[in-house]
Amino acid sequence: MCGLSTSIEQLIFWRLIQGLGGGLLIPVGQTMAYRVFPKVERAKLTTVVMAVAAIAPAISPTIGGFIIEHFSWHFIFFFSVPFTLITLLLSIVWLREEKIHVEGRIDLFGMILVSAGLVFVIYGLSYFKKIQDLTNSLTYLGGGLILLAIFTFYAIKIKHPILDIRIMRNKLLSKGMVIYIFVVGGFAGSNLLVIYFFQSVFAVSAVKTGMLMIPYAISVFIALNFVGRYFNRFGPKNVMLPGVIIFALGLILFQFINNPSDYNIAVVAFILLGSGGAIVTSGCQVIALLEIEHNHMGKASTIWNLNRQLCFSLGVAIFIMILTVMLSHHQITDIASLANHEQVIKIFHTCFSYAAISIIIPLLIILSLDNKKILSSIHH
Repeated sequence: MCGLSTSIEQLIFWRLIQGLGGGLLIPVGQTMAYRVFPKVERAKLTTVVMAVAAIAPAISPTIGGFIIEHFSWHFIFFFSVPFTLITLLLSIVWLREEKIHVEGRIDLFGMILVSAGLVFVIYGLSYFKKIQDLTNSLTYLGGGLILLAIFTFYAIKIKHPILDIRIMRNKLLSKGMVIYIFVVGGFAGSNLLVIYFFQSVFAVSAVKTGMLMIPYAISVFIALNFVGRYFNRFGPKNVMLPGVIIFALGLILFQFINNPSDYNIAVVAFILLGSGGAIVTSGCQVIALLEIEHNHMGKASTIWNLNRQLCFSLGVAIFIMILTVMLSHHQITDIASLANHEQVIKIFHTCFSYAAISIIIPLLIILSLDNKKILSSIHH
């Protein structure tokens, strides 16, 4: 239905329906897997799952760019249909019905609160394009934060909330979520800006910019193999610390892109982002769910995966907001029509520098991890 949409409103609606279905898959699958595998094997499990997941970003941008250039954006959705049917078939063949008694009813009120709150927050960030939008943007943003605050108090008091945020009292889970927000959000935002940078400023084709994800995915595979082998031996701090530094170096390299011939710099940057990001995010997932009891794994997995999805949305919204505000401040409305792109290049470089600076926060959190205690929990 997304491919058959004839307006942006229809597309948003069907993407919402698509998200409702897709949002069930990862938390359920992750819960099933983590209940079966013991703690000492979860690092290898995580790397295997993430390695398979890396296939999509490796091929999707290139294929998507080819489809857009030669056909229409509608065919991007049609192309996904066979893979969805294969997934459905495998689920029918492999999965067996398991009846589990679930207490309580569906928390519709909590669902409305948290959904509306998140929508208002993301819309508030996206709405802010120039200084004149500040009042309206803060109104949406403030309204969203108020709804989320109401949900927080509500979820603490009832027995079965839609999101049991009490489980976030687990320090490793909360630390893992914050690290994930900055690393994945930083990549999502800067990745979109780099693609826009090359296409709008340097007129590089969609296929060529999409091909940047190929070296990224290869580096992810290599880095995940490293994590699978050495995480249980050296612990999260000693593994994730070099990872976050490598990731930051990748973001810093974007500031050295000044013309189309610097495409190779972007390739190196994406290799660093892929390897560093894979090390940090896989390590995050292992430690986040390490101390969660089996009967709470479903609740923790739901919160973890909601956070994972929000990272992409927030990262894109924040960095697009920064870019549009800076372009508006310099009264730049059409990048492609500019004769001199020097000012635009400086603006993009500033956005990339913000992304690099933000990595200080996950760096400090990783330094605070108790490596010995975590290793002891893994092996016992």
